[in-house]
Amino acid sequence: MPRPLGRESELAAAEAIIEAASARPAALLIEGPAGIGKSTLVTAVAQRAAARGWRILTARPSGAEATWAHQSLDDLVRGVDPAVIDSLPEMQRRALDFALLRSAPARATDAATAQLVTMATVGIVTTLAKAGPVLISIDDAPWVDHATAGVLASVVRRLGTLPVGVVVAQRVDTPASAPFGLEAAVPTERIWLAPMSHGALHLLLVERLELALPRPTLARLHELAGGNPLYALEIARALRRLPALPRPGEPLPIPASMRGLLHGRLESLSRRTSHALVVAAAAGAPTIDELSRAIEAPAVEVLQEAIDGGLVMVDRGRIRFTHPTVAAAAYQDAAPGDRRTAHAALSRVADAGEARARHLALATTAPDANVASALDAAAEDAKRRGAAEAATELIRLAVERTPGDDRAALGRRQLVLANLLLELPDLEAAERLCAELVATLPPGPGRAEARMLAGTIAFYREPTTIVAVEHCLAALEDAAADPALLGRIHFRLAVFFDFDVVAGMQHAAKAVEILTATGPPITLAAAMYERFAHEVTLGMPPDLALLDRAQALEGDGTNADQSTVPGLWWIAIDRPDLARARFLRQLDGSRAVGEVSGEPDLLTRLAETELYADRWDAALRFVEEATVAARQAGQPNADPARRIRALVLAHRGDLADAESSALEALARVEAGPDPILASAYLLVLSFIAASAERWPDVEMHAARSDRYLTAAGYVQAMRLDATHERIEALCAMGRLDEAEPLLARFEEGARVTPRPWADAAIARGRARLLAGRGNLAAAIAATDAVLADESNAWRAFDRARTLLLRGELLRRARSRRGAGDALEAARSIFDALGASVWARRTRVEIARLGRPRPTVADELTPSEAEVARLAASGLKNREVAAQLGISTKTVEAHLARAYAKLGVQSRAQLARAIAD
Repeated sequence: MPRPLGRESELAAAEAIIEAASARPAALLIEGPAGIGKSTLVTAVAQRAAARGWRILTARPSGAEATWAHQSLDDLVRGVDPAVIDSLPEMQRRALDFALLRSAPARATDAATAQLVTMATVGIVTTLAKAGPVLISIDDAPWVDHATAGVLASVVRRLGTLPVGVVVAQRVDTPASAPFGLEAAVPTERIWLAPMSHGALHLLLVERLELALPRPTLARLHELAGGNPLYALEIARALRRLPALPRPGEPLPIPASMRGLLHGRLESLSRRTSHALVVAAAAGAPTIDELSRAIEAPAVEVLQEAIDGGLVMVDRGRIRFTHPTVAAAAYQDAAPGDRRTAHAALSRVADAGEARARHLALATTAPDANVASALDAAAEDAKRRGAAEAATELIRLAVERTPGDDRAALGRRQLVLANLLLELPDLEAAERLCAELVATLPPGPGRAEARMLAGTIAFYREPTTIVAVEHCLAALEDAAADPALLGRIHFRLAVFFDFDVVAGMQHAAKAVEILTATGPPITLAAAMYERFAHEVTLGMPPDLALLDRAQALEGDGTNADQSTVPGLWWIAIDRPDLARARFLRQLDGSRAVGEVSGEPDLLTRLAETELYADRWDAALRFVEEATVAARQAGQPNADPARRIRALVLAHRGDLADAESSALEALARVEAGPDPILASAYLLVLSFIAASAERWPDVEMHAARSDRYLTAAGYVQAMRLDATHERIEALCAMGRLDEAEPLLARFEEGARVTPRPWADAAIARGRARLLAGRGNLAAAIAATDAVLADESNAWRAFDRARTLLLRGELLRRARSRRGAGDALEAARSIFDALGASVWARRTRVEIARLGRPRPTVADELTPSEAEVARLAASGLKNREVAAQLGISTKTVEAHLARAYAKLGVQSRAQLARAIAD
């Protein structure tokens, strides 16, 4: 059975019911319209209860069986141990067998038989509940036959204090009375299943159909389906059969499976009512007055048939369809001429410029310069309001209505359309349109704009920025006569030239020079940020005054075009609070105006921020959001935050998963080639190897990373630098003469650009180097820096790593008490963070001091112990997750903490610890 996507709060409520029912009767009533996901949730609840060892009694009635007496009761008791039924008094057993058509009729009146069947069912539930908790699970209560409904009502009244849970799904359009007298008999929680969110719908389509829709199409599908997963899946299947996805403004298909449900109701309407219904569908949700003027008749009177038939309703002075699919079917079933007539009528009565322009365009298929101009204005207004999809539809219509001989207007509108498609984002459509523009526009600023836009799209879609650079270098030639455009292109090149820092610096300086005279301020600020970043990367002292001037140019900070450079700078200097505020403000600003093409990058930056803020759960949530956003944006690789995910997993101790993911990604980006992203993944691999104390691997990965960065011109690589891991590895391997110059170089970089995390790394590197030289006292003194950090500028993880090394050195110096204090402090931090591998390393050091090893009973929570027990029995993580009804990630998190707390490194060791 599929898992209930996007129903975390509902599952939490269900868990509470299961918990409560383990001691006393409790019930959960799940309500909602057909197709909203009730059955999936009911099944998930049953699976979770079964994973706890509960006995499950399940009935899944259907409409065809609703008149069959005791059919649902047969479902409920089927599978019950025959010994339980055999233990019933003979008359009850014989009556039950007769009711379930398993034997000949008993010699008793109908009333007596019904009473005996009820008593038998109560006896079965009681017997089972005395042995352990029982869950009665009823899917689709309205179809439970009358006889079984009576039995269930009697059962729930007689539960007393038995540990019995009852979970019932009820198909209703509005909340209704609880079936079987639940609320009067036992404490009952009610859940109304609301429409799925956009994110949950995306995951549903990917999981069930392997279909990742662009964000605009997904939003329209969500609206058309009303958030109903069943309807959404049907429409998505129809979409998948189309040769191409509908463009903005074009209707989504209503599949035959759904159209058949509505066709008869629509076909039975009079011609007059059908026409009014088409006009209403074309308008969306018109006022009664607007629709009356458009059809030149009283709207409510004309639509009375449709109102009586449940197709539309009057709601606060407006005509609204009872479901979006009704409007879609009414509109799509109408003849093209009827639809144009409807739009023509609405154009005559529409007040707003946007609505009037849209109806004018849809009332005809012929080019019309005046209509195209009206659409231009309406699109600009929609864009200012943050309605990016509406603006896109209006500009697309403007392109279609532009006379063929007006090439200048056509090219201008196509450029606007391409930009809007990028912002939606619909990168595939934007890319196709840009290619067409570059091929058809004459040399000059228009083609330069198209090439710059193509470069921006390539930046998002290509595995390397090389293609983006090529587009923008070609754009420079076309933009020679337009200084403002030249400045913008140089700025783009400064961003895209990450594989050549010197060239990037040159373009950033040129952009600042030109934009200082031409503006706009927000782009000048962004160019200043790029110059600041390139100067730092080239090893220059950070020009904080330049940073301040750029921030002043941004104004109130609400512009969606803000640069991410300040946030990245704050990440690099251990100010996640400032970085988080910056990225969240940018994300909110982008969403407010409908410009979400940069959303995957911003979400990735937030994930990175939370990683270095030691909020790893939050980091993984942003990783998931970034991945979803990238897929919806049409980014082929669709894993912008994969590196951060691997780093988080490595910090938590899931080294195998992290390393596998990083190696796979590294192979892809090196084939790209993308040297900077390759160096970033090599940093991940260096950290993984350092966590496992595989020192030769650390040195190999870090050395490769350094070669990539040096070739690109990086002097100061900030958070991409793996030198600190390499220094510790070389010292651990005894290659001290190689480590010393690297440490000196790293210390010089930290002097030019101070960073708390670098201070921690320097303390560890210097301590290892001194210890390797035999000066243990000086090595211990080098770690005093961790004690001097009274302001807590160091992140907790860096503090714990340094305390671990300090404890190791103090143990070697036979300072047992000092070593114990340092190691216990490190262990406490690692445990709190969930850094299982590092916690295990710390426990090994503590054990060397002669301290006792923790036991399962001392260390593990009940949830951790349950997961550990199943894992130790030989089950794989996904099998444990399925049995417990939780996610694989939750299993991984529980196991990581169990490994750390018990100081074990394998499932075999875990099994021994559990056995002990």
